[in-house]
Amino acid sequence: MKKNYYAKVLALTVAASMVSVPAFAEEGDGTAVAASVKNADTSLSSEEKGKGAEVVNTEKPTQETKNNQDEIDSYDANEVEGTQEGTNLQETGELNLAEENETEVTIDKGKYADLVDITASVLDSQVRLDVAYHTKQENPMAGIYYTYELDGGTVEGRAIAQSYIRKDGNKDLITAADQVTTSTWADATADCTIYLFNIPEGATNVVAKVEGMTYWSYDKDTKALEITGEGKMASFTTISGEGNPDSTENKGSQWATFPWWKQQLEIKTVTVGDGITAIGSQAFRKLIHMTTLTVNSADLETIYNTVCMNNESLETVDLSKCEKLTEVGDGAFSSLSLPSGGKCTLKLPKPAPDVWVNGVNYNYNSVRFVYTNAEGYQEMENNGFKAVSFDGKTCEIVEYIGDGGEVVVPAKMTDTSGKEYTVTSVTASLFAYKSEITKVSFEEGTAITELPASFLAFKTPDNSSGVANETLVINLPATIKKFNDEAVRTYKTIGGITSGKNADIVDFTNAEEFAA
Repeated sequence: MKKNYYAKVLALTVAASMVSVPAFAEEGDGTAVAASVKNADTSLSSEEKGKGAEVVNTEKPTQETKNNQDEIDSYDANEVEGTQEGTNLQETGELNLAEENETEVTIDKGKYADLVDITASVLDSQVRLDVAYHTKQENPMAGIYYTYELDGGTVEGRAIAQSYIRKDGNKDLITAADQVTTSTWADATADCTIYLFNIPEGATNVVAKVEGMTYWSYDKDTKALEITGEGKMASFTTISGEGNPDSTENKGSQWATFPWWKQQLEIKTVTVGDGITAIGSQAFRKLIHMTTLTVNSADLETIYNTVCMNNESLETVDLSKCEKLTEVGDGAFSSLSLPSGGKCTLKLPKPAPDVWVNGVNYNYNSVRFVYTNAEGYQEMENNGFKAVSFDGKTCEIVEYIGDGGEVVVPAKMTDTSGKEYTVTSVTASLFAYKSEITKVSFEEGTAITELPASFLAFKTPDNSSGVANETLVINLPATIKKFNDEAVRTYKTIGGITSGKNADIVDFTNAEEFAA
């Protein structure tokens, strides 16, 4: 049994490469199918029409494709290290429809049946949805989500809105940075009329469902973007490369598929209206002059991935009316790219430690929480650490502010009144890239039972791979039973990882769980 522990610690302690932020599985960044696929005829029974659902039999081409990506949802590899590289699924020639390989896609328009028509087509592993709107209100955006069955389970996700250029009567999707030119900027459209999502081989019972209808408007005088409507917003993506090629202030702006992409370098405020239940992934990414995001919806339940990634001017996010918020996606507010020392104020109705995870959907060093009802919440700073309490009794260490050398993680923290709080957890990436640290141990009596992801993530002083001058020693208490993904990863030579008082080798005999 001990051999297994030794094998696993090797995976936990040595990494081939380092990343500066957690590697998220982002929903919404990636690209699209650059192909025109013949839309199939749709046949509705009277019963299906009454339910607002339709089954589309689409012919699946047998042609070979190149650079087939497994997922269209990933980070921009130029901005976030350690991200899965995505390539574009591109058309390689005329479609060969001689051999039929039918895939059924059920379109469920729900209560929005009178507002949209949707046609589905399949190219290799991607489903394309072409949407026609029948709304009186301008600038509609359907929130389209999907499910399919695979290996006895159900998989669900978000269809991603795309941008395109009209050419010869077709909508050619924009899929790569080299397509971003002055010409494409002028002619391109992003109007939530084309969506994509992936299905793997063997997927059955594929369903695309409309779960929201929202609308956008922009006031060019006040530079204000407003989202209204109900239900879930659409999700979007960005493509590597410059945005407006004619702009004198690009600052790395990307080609985005949200409809307000041509105002990306202008928008200063964003308001999300009442009745909206989910903010789509990347909806407000790289709005570099946006200072305020206000969500007035008491029904908001979900904020999806990287909504405000790279928003370097963001000062305030007001979620004080969002009592129902239970899910915040990876990277939503954790990579704001604020100036050094800058902090964004995030207003909440009350503390929600199960929703907000430092290093995952926010970063403590760039976000300041303000609560309208802060009962039990307390911040404290001593022993070279910052910690927060949500219950008035226990606390989590959220930041290391010491000078390095030999570091001891305290068993208790004290607030300004002298009250003590038991340390029960430490945040992810607590000691990430603190190359000045030579030894980490835990105070006797600690109540900490697990190490979070990237708890220790070291590089050499010059941030290159190799062996550092000093040797890192880690003393782990026997109370720690769980080791999360890459809890310890380092380029340093590890002098020893010990568990208990007398262990002089890598000894994880007390461990009960290793997270993948």
